[in-house]
Amino acid sequence: MKTEIHVGNSSIKIDGELEEVKAILSDYWKPIAEKANANVKHVVEAPEGKPTEKPNKPRKRRKSLPKKAVSSSDDSGSQLDATDLSNQIKVRSDFSAIKKKILDVKGQWKEKCILVAVVADAPISSGDVKRVMDELRIKSSLPTLSRTLKNNSSEFLTQGGPNNSTLYTVIDTAKSEFLEWLEKANDE
Repeated sequence: MKTEIHVGNSSIKIDGELEEVKAILSDYWKPIAEKANANVKHVVEAPEGKPTEKPNKPRKRRKSLPKKAVSSSDDSGSQLDATDLSNQIKVRSDFSAIKKKILDVKGQWKEKCILVAVVADAPISSGDVKRVMDELRIKSSLPTLSRTLKNNSSEFLTQGGPNNSTLYTVIDTAKSEFLEWLEKANDE
């Protein structure tokens, strides 16, 4: 067994059996190491000739901080009830067209946002749309919904909301175009 130890300007190399190495270290090196009170590294020569470093002291584990619970009311400060909105969508007479043209189609984020705004008939945030989509079991991401609302702001009136959010209200022309488009889908 080969061992090499460095502490400050002092170093020692030992080649021998494990018991010999222990005896030499305890008799001669231990007093020097205690005086130096430095971080001691052992380098053990591996059979392939590659040295591997071993720290003398065990590493301390970092304590993980407890995760904070996030309530749904903290997301955007909106008072819209996602469960109620999703139920209103499900009981609409044109739900089959909504399901076929919007909910079952991958993407269609603009239409999904307008749908929520029309059903809510109130200012909405991207967080409101996200919660309604979650209630409808549709995978969505908040950044995508936020980007969609921002990029289609010509379809909405915007106003500042709580917690630095933006609230969107669908304009009448966009609402009527959406409902006509949906009605055509319902007739097909």
